[in-house]
Amino acid sequence: VDFADLQGRRPDEIVRQARIKSQEIVTTAEDDARRRRFEAEDWCDRHLAKFEIQIGKISGLVTDARNQLRSLPAPEVAPTEAQLKADEAANAFFDQDTV
Repeated sequence: VDFADLQGRRPDEIVRQARIKSQEIVTTAEDDARRRRFEAEDWCDRHLAKFEIQIGKISGLVTDARNQLRSLPAPEVAPTEAQLKADEAANAFFDQDTV
């Protein structure tokens, strides 16, 4: 604002022009904020879309790996001492003369 331009003007005229200028500033700021918000939303949407694609690929890999694991035969597990004794007792020859 050039204060030299304000000399000789009526106060109501100065206020009116100040209001006009302030409204221009507010409008410009709102437009800039709106544009930046849309840019931020677009940026987020692009990155979320990339993440979605990557997550889909990872999910497919996990599904494939789980299916491969399911198709493998069950591993042989060594019997415990208690299981061996139980098997021996179950398979032992029953001798009625020793009872």
